[in-house]
Amino acid sequence: MSRRSTAISSPAEIEPNSLQFRQPAGRTQNQSPPRRRMMRVREAAAYLGSSPWKIRQLIADRRIPFMQDGDGPFLLDVRDLDGFIERSKRIV
Repeated sequence: MSRRSTAISSPAEIEPNSLQFRQPAGRTQNQSPPRRRMMRVREAAAYLGSSPWKIRQLIADRRIPFMQDGDGPFLLDVRDLDGFIERSKRIV
């Protein structure tokens, strides 16, 4: 079996639908993916612009509500993180 390679000199030569990304049904191109409600410590740290160590410290000090299933990872609700941001704002 021999394989042929051909050079494409312009985008017009590309077969239609051969390289296009197909959107899942029900989503348009302008919509962003759905945001998850629960985050792990690293994701919460990135969301708050902080370090994972600082998030764990806030959990230990009971300043941020969290969930934990047995010995599993800490899970933080996005709404609680937003509430923490609002409570932490200071007027100077």
